[in-house]
Amino acid sequence: MDPQKELKINLGTNIFGIDGWVNIDGDARLLVGSNKVLKAMVKALIKAHILNVPIDVILTPPPNFRHINLLKCRLPFKSGSVSYCYTSHFIEHIPRPKAAMLMKEVHRVLKPNGMIRLVVPDLELVAKNYYDAINGDKAAIGWWKEKWPEFDGPTQKFNAFFFKFAKEDVKYLGFKSPFTRLLKRVFVPDMGHQWMYDFYDLKSMLSEAGFKGITRARFKVGKVPDAARLDNREDESIYVEARK
Repeated sequence: MDPQKELKINLGTNIFGIDGWVNIDGDARLLVGSNKVLKAMVKALIKAHILNVPIDVILTPPPNFRHINLLKCRLPFKSGSVSYCYTSHFIEHIPRPKAAMLMKEVHRVLKPNGMIRLVVPDLELVAKNYYDAINGDKAAIGWWKEKWPEFDGPTQKFNAFFFKFAKEDVKYLGFKSPFTRLLKRVFVPDMGHQWMYDFYDLKSMLSEAGFKGITRARFKVGKVPDAARLDNREDESIYVEARK
């Protein structure tokens, strides 16, 4: 990486990172996809029916990918070295205390006046649409039908936003030994939504981490570069920007 260029980090990217950013995720499926030897080993385990998951569980990483366990809440960057941080639909998948610790770590690595753009599902919007739907509002009912077509009724759909993957859930999938259960946890790691946020909770967490100028932003519009390329899922998200 050219040290003269601005350092921009994208946290919890899954496969959706873009060029010009350091795209960071702790998903082992991306690590496997980025390493020829690991990819060959996992394919062999799948072919031998030792690892009972589909072959497409191996993910192709985004450009400039770095595999970092973000649950450890430590970023391998010097204090004051990062110009911008972006994260979308990630922190709701980790416990809130971990998310708060990660925001403090982001604050540490940002330069003075460096910025973060944070995107998560909007609890206020989800709750409003639930309330409106059960009271017969046609627009809200249509929103739920489009968002969660596999569930019946707004109550099931609303609760889907709070789904958490329990440790016991691996047992019914045929992973009997501790080793194969571990493989299951590694290669199907989605833990569901651990905490849902509204603007006020995000503002509180960012403020406690030391951020200032915490404001709502609009879809694909903001002061953080490449928002138009990075943002997605407009129909359910809240966009927040803050400055160190």
